[in-house]
Amino acid sequence: MNDDLDFAALVRAAFLQGGMAHIDRGLWALAVSGGGDSMAMLDMARKSYESLLCLSVDHGLRPEASSEMSLVAEYCAKHQIPHQTLKWTKPTRKGGQAAAREARYKLLLEAAGQAGAAALLTAHTEDDQAETVFARSTREDAGTKSGKGLAGIWPVRLAASGAGPTLPLVRPLLSVKRHELRRYLAVNEVPYVNDPSNEDRQYERVRTRQHLAGLGEAGVALSSLLVETATATFQLEQMLPLEEMAQSVGLSFCPLGTGRLNRATLLALPTPSAETLLRHALFAINGAPYMPPPNLGKEALAAIEQKKNFGGGGFIVHVGETVTMLREVSALLGRKDGHQGRAPMPVQLGQSALWDRRFIVQISSELDEKDMVINALGRFLDPLPNNWYRLASLPVLSQGNRILALPHAALKWIDKFPVKADLPPWNSPPFDLHIHQLTKERFEGRTIRFS
Repeated sequence: MNDDLDFAALVRAAFLQGGMAHIDRGLWALAVSGGGDSMAMLDMARKSYESLLCLSVDHGLRPEASSEMSLVAEYCAKHQIPHQTLKWTKPTRKGGQAAAREARYKLLLEAAGQAGAAALLTAHTEDDQAETVFARSTREDAGTKSGKGLAGIWPVRLAASGAGPTLPLVRPLLSVKRHELRRYLAVNEVPYVNDPSNEDRQYERVRTRQHLAGLGEAGVALSSLLVETATATFQLEQMLPLEEMAQSVGLSFCPLGTGRLNRATLLALPTPSAETLLRHALFAINGAPYMPPPNLGKEALAAIEQKKNFGGGGFIVHVGETVTMLREVSALLGRKDGHQGRAPMPVQLGQSALWDRRFIVQISSELDEKDMVINALGRFLDPLPNNWYRLASLPVLSQGNRILALPHAALKWIDKFPVKADLPPWNSPPFDLHIHQLTKERFEGRTIRFS
């Protein structure tokens, strides 16, 4: 690597590899922690683009973070690059690095969106790609439970903070090795800091990195193979004709958030195609953050072949000549095994909220209420109608034991079931809760929302 590296070409290549149209102009937001990889990206980006926004996140979990943010701020001030330090207002070690990652991306995407950025860039490298695939492939479940698979880190995908608008999340350095960036930093005298957590073996990524490094030349060869595996798997996934397969089996999603398809035409598909289609369809309705694992597609197809109803992983499937896929209501309300369900979500007037990862709920500014929350409608149905799980899994706006608003799709059904809540007049304007269901977005699997 040298000072003439064409960073703009790396960005274009990431868009091309990800199958997304390249953005030629606009504001580029960069996630910069102060570490070597992100500082190299920042230095290269300033030589390639005129309009930049540097974003750093202080998780509030390490005392060194403030000095790291200062280093980034000083660099940006020197080169006249706008810089923002974003603070995680509710830092917690509960949930580990996964929780910190979720919070970090939510903050970054929110700030990038508010600034009108065309895309958010992160500094993941080829080494990060190899370590990610190695970790997923060597876990006890071999990637079958997480559902993340071996496609690794995507070069580009759409991402959003909660219910916010999507923008491209770009990883332009996935073809660049970490040691190349270190050489770039030395040649160009770019300051950076070493994050002490990069040596803490309590983290899986650190253990993975040290294990691969300890293999010597074999580790280098293995890393190359892992990167090739990630690239090939990602490209294969992008080639799947999901829309065509969905049409061939009559897959449709109704406003109540359920899915239906024809059993006979599903079974006529090649087995790998049918299994993949089922994974995507179940992900569309199950409220999970990640795509169901490959083994679930196999189990689902086997149950459908045998005409057996099945469930688990946030969904319930009824099998007849038509296969009906429903959100598992007990995952929202709580189970006898102690699962707490989804807690009520506090909301404010005029707010858009992501609920159960399946709906964007718009709270009307016409309401004159306080202490409002979004709940599952099933919490207000007593007894819960066994045959109407599709109704019970819808979001409603409530206040204590009052239902303030519910989706239009539920209005014609609500009077058929015992509701243990106070209801306003049916013709009250705010009573119709405006929702946008994300089943199509989730089925396609190209967008990730951080909540």
